Amino acid sequence: MDVVAQPGSTVALGDAFLMHDPAGRGEASRSLASETVIRRPDGRPICVERFAISADEAADAWRALSSGAGTLGALWICSPLPSPRLVDAMRAGLACVPSV
Repeated sequence: MDVVAQPGSTVALGDAFLMHDPAGRGEASRSLASETVIRRPDGRPICVERFAISADEAADAWRALSSGAGTLGALWICSPLPSPRLVDAMRAGLACVPSV
């Protein structure tokens, strides 16, 4: 993902991956690579996250990353709001979601 954050804006984005074998044979994926970049309008990065898991690392790494759940997700919030205000806003927005 590559996102441009306008001055003064709050960026909220999520990314998720579900480990599965479309053929139903129970085989692990051979690799997984991901890159998330949030940039200023002039192209300079605010933050960058990259990872890659090769075939040799996939099974063990996947279990460690996903706690055995078979899914991996990330939530990014970049905001000029002070942290306590941002946390309060997120808690209020998630109040109706069970188990969060």
